[in-house]
Amino acid sequence: MDNTQGKQVFSGREGEMWLDGAYVAEVKACKAEVIFEYKDITLAKKAMKERKLIGLDTDGSFTLYKVSSMMSNKLIPYIRNNQTPLVTIIIKIDDKDAIGAERVALYNCSLDHALLGNFDVEDTIEEEYKFKFTDFDMLDTAD
Repeated sequence: MDNTQGKQVFSGREGEMWLDGAYVAEVKACKAEVIFEYKDITLAKKAMKERKLIGLDTDGSFTLYKVSSMMSNKLIPYIRNNQTPLVTIIIKIDDKDAIGAERVALYNCSLDHALLGNFDVEDTIEEEYKFKFTDFDMLDTAD
């Protein structure tokens, strides 16, 4: 991009998250990524190894300030019924100084754990959840 200005850098303070369509006001951080899996390829008469893409994996996490039992209430029915907890997560960042908004939908997010209790007497309480997802859509891009 020509003539990029510092004010156009996205601020994390403008990030938002939705979980199964419900706005999550207590979100502190959220991240999702696709991980490229490679196999090293050694070719005859070449000293440098090359790589072949052989698969894709995903990884994600979000951190919430503890203000309610929302996540426990959401996950307990899955636990009681021995079901895979699958949710849809939407992440949005819309900084008015940036060149646009970015919004991504993550589908079939399988949560790695359910946090039922957590505290530290010297700190405020936060809950971190890790997940994998199987599909996504870029709903808005900053172009």
